[in-house]
Formats: sequence, C-alpha cells, structure tokens
Amino acid sequence: MTESVPDLAYYYPAPFWVPGETDKLKNLLLFFDGLAILLPRYMAGRETAADPYLAGPLREMGLLTVLEPETFVDKPVAEALITTLTELITSGAFDDLDRPKNVYQELSHSRLGSYGDPRLSEMIIDELVRRDLARPSEDGVSVPMHPVVRTTILVLLAQLARDAGRRAGISLHPATASSRAIRDLLTVLSLPASPSAGHLVTLDLETVGVDLSAVCPSKTSWTSGSTTVRRTGPTPAMSGSR
Repeated sequence: MTESVPDLAYYYPAPFWVPGETDKLKNLLLFFDGLAILLPRYMAGRETAADPYLAGPLREMGLLTVLEPETFVDKPVAEALITTLTELITSGAFDDLDRPKNVYQELSHSRLGSYGDPRLSEMIIDELVRRDLARPSEDGVSVPMHPVVRTTILVLLAQLARDAGRRAGISLHPATASSRAIRDLLTVLSLPASPSAGHLVTLDLETVGVDLSAVCPSKTSWTSGSTTVRRTGPTPAMSGSR
C-alpha cells in the first residue's frame, strides 16, 4: 500500500508568521494537511514565541513542520537558486535599486545555500557585497541584504522548495499573503534579459495574479502555488482534527 504524501502549505517569505496573521493561517488548514516554515537552527523556537497561541498547538498536533535550511536547502536547491540569482544580477535586474542606509535586512547564510554548496554561496555573497546589494556579516550566521534582493531570494526559494520537498517525501505548496513579495519577484523577472529566471519559477504566480485584496476577518485570500485559495465567510475556529 502506497503511503500518502502530506500536502503542506509552505509559508513564505518570512521564516514565521506574526499574531496578526493567525486567522489567515487557520484558514489554510482547511485546504492543506498542515503548514511548513523554513527556519534556521539559530532561530529555533522563535515561531512559538511569536505566536504561542497557534504555533505551539500546531506543533503538538503535528500540523506544523519546521524545515531547517541547513539540510533542506541542499545542493540542487543551492545551485538552482544561485544560478538564477547570478543571472538576475548580470542582467541588471537590481542595478537601479536605491541603496538607502539602515534598511538592509539579515538573511541567514543557510538560506543562501551555505550548507548545500558553500563555494557557490560564498561567491554570490561576495558579488552582492561588491555591488552594495549586501553588507558583510555582522554575526557570522546572516548577511544584511537589500530588502528587494532578500525578498526575491525568499520567493525563489519557495518555488524551489517544491522539488526539495519531494525529495523529503512531502508535497509543498508555497503560500503567501504578501503582495509585496510577489510584486518584487515579478518586477525583477520582467526583464527581457532574464528569460530562464521566469522559466525556473514557472510563474504560476502570473496565472493566479497578485491582487491580494485587504484581508478582514470575513475574507481571506492566499496565493498558493498555481491556485489562489479564497474563503468567504466567518473565520473558522481552530480544530485538532480535519
């Protein structure tokens, strides 16, 4: 008898959600077997600290899978991510970005593939620093990154996570309520000089659109893989069984 593969909503681009998104996450549980997040080891436990009323119970019930980029971002993912990012850089995707001070945001080395392919990861970090799209690490585990570049990396990772999930025996469906994350990716992938980047992501995102209308307790809209999941009506109560 073939064992069923769980369908998990892969939350991105942030490594964990905040309390204001709790109701949205509950809605996703109506459509998927559980939730998955990509959380570096040095951030372990922060998902529960950020939302103890949902993340903790979900983990206890086996409905929250914490993927560690130290192992999940393996060599194939690292190579595909860095190849695509290199193409975007050399095609000028980020050349016109403003470089405002004090807005760079940390991204862990592990999510940049430092465990999957250390050499390529170091190469791309050096190139980003050289172009002032990143800054040298201040803590040894993360890199301050231009917010647009950082978001683009996280959105690309969400798409690449599908194949990595299959290798891990799970089916991942990227799900985000962040219209900015989608807009950033579509902006950089719209360049004629970067066709393979668009091919990599297969822009299911373009098919479903990026109009994530304002969320209120009675209406939730998520972009998930090739499907836009919408629920209209009262926000459902959390339940331990599905």
